[in-house]
Amino acid sequence: MKYCYEKELTKNPNLYGKVVVQFTIGGTGKVDEGHISQTEMNNEAVEGCIIRNVKMWVFPQPKGGGQVYVTYPFIFKSAGQ
Repeated sequence: MKYCYEKELTKNPNLYGKVVVQFTIGGTGKVDEGHISQTEMNNEAVEGCIIRNVKMWVFPQPKGGGQVYVTYPFIFKSAGQ
């Protein structure tokens, strides 16, 4: 996530905000789907990068093989903010 943010921060030093990601962990532990549910940043490059990375994550398999629904907020700000 840090890479996604810092890459765009070099283009826009005033870039900051909260991005809320919702994703589903499938029975195998892999992320089946994910999307941005809320954003204060409104930067498609950062948000797209975040979703691409989340979809590569692998978690321990949920007990019973069901799905786990996750909502997670990321708050981005530069050291000077």
